[in-house]
Amino acid sequence: MVPNKLNAKRRRLEDPAESASSSSNPRNKIEVRSPTTTDRMCGVSCSKTQERAQLFGNNDLVRLNQDHKVYKVVTDKFVSGLGALGSSLQVEAIHMNVRSSFVSQTRFQSFLLVAKTMEKKYNGHASKKLGWYGTSKEKIIDIISNGFVPLSYRHGVQFSARDYPLDCLQTAVQDKDGLRHLLLCKLVLGRSELVIPGSGQFQPSSEDLDSGVDSFTSPRTYIVWSSRLSTHVFPEVIVSVRVSPHSKGVDEYRPTLSKNVNLRISVDALITRLSRILPSHAIKLIKEYYNDRQKGKTTAQEFVRQVSQVAGNSLLISIIKSISAQRNLAQPRPKEQ
Repeated sequence: MVPNKLNAKRRRLEDPAESASSSSNPRNKIEVRSPTTTDRMCGVSCSKTQERAQLFGNNDLVRLNQDHKVYKVVTDKFVSGLGALGSSLQVEAIHMNVRSSFVSQTRFQSFLLVAKTMEKKYNGHASKKLGWYGTSKEKIIDIISNGFVPLSYRHGVQFSARDYPLDCLQTAVQDKDGLRHLLLCKLVLGRSELVIPGSGQFQPSSEDLDSGVDSFTSPRTYIVWSSRLSTHVFPEVIVSVRVSPHSKGVDEYRPTLSKNVNLRISVDALITRLSRILPSHAIKLIKEYYNDRQKGKTTAQEFVRQVSQVAGNSLLISIIKSISAQRNLAQPRPKEQ
């Protein structure tokens, strides 16, 4: 009996939706379809039910109390991912998909089945991630009700990695109440390939590949192709935020390489270092970018941006600093008078 209780506890920690929809009273398990009961499970008073319905109007969604564990974890992760801009935003509400409807529960079971299949296929490495998706309130309501319908996303869907919510906050459409809404989704990526933004790629380049990323070492973007949207993605949480009117502008902010980084290094040395870390096809792509740079087809700044997209900012800056430091040490010191 004790092992069963421990397993149940582990499942609730791995699945926040189960944690939100469970209670110490076993009778609650058979009342999950009642909006009022679901509110009570999540620590929300019954008077909040009408407020919830007015915001999204979907019985699969439950507004979490600020004291709820999931509320705290998601809020902390969201705000920390915004960096300095976190202070200019206010989290107004967090809703969780508790899968109370038959359709939602069926969709989630399909998602779990795919995850299990991927784990078997890749020896336990299904590459399960969390990704942000920002759009309009109306579109989010449609996604919660119908999922990501493949015909509506012919080029697949781009999700921002868990630690980079800003990228999707910029695509979230402000509603009439001044709120922006972001979906935090569970993703099954399987085996990914490198996809460069603007390449126009809309499907996997091989049957052995399941998804796309913008970088192998520190991806900011995950791409789920349209053919896999209905089974490889499940919308889990909605975060509703208000941007301060005194903010300098979320939409204008873009992270860039540090100006203090010395970019005057040997490209051959850079590629040699990267080849020790990145896969061969990524290095091949970087060499093609460098070839275009040598022919004058691109600027030096554009070349740096392209390499950053493949390798990731953190890795690129780390290698540049390392090469620069070694070069400085190798330079002969001036003789003392």
